[in-house]
Amino acid sequence: MAGALSWLRICHLPFFCSDLFALGYEAVGELDPRLETESKWKQEFREGVVYYLKDGKVRGVLLWNTWGQVDNARAIIGTTRRLE
Repeated sequence: MAGALSWLRICHLPFFCSDLFALGYEAVGELDPRLETESKWKQEFREGVVYYLKDGKVRGVLLWNTWGQVDNARAIIGTTRRLE
């Protein structure tokens, strides 16, 4: 049973989203304020992505006014490669 639970923890990535008028976000993974962040903006503070990093590896992704990219965010979190 313990093996099954550890598999579930690896495979399940929390997802949440919200909209407020012209602003909205989708988020997946671990968005912990204690983690290091790196952001890439198309339009500063209006449209972009914030990556939450631990030891240089992506642990969570905040998609700010960037829609339809949750599967890509999950794929990034699921790898062991470092963010470039």
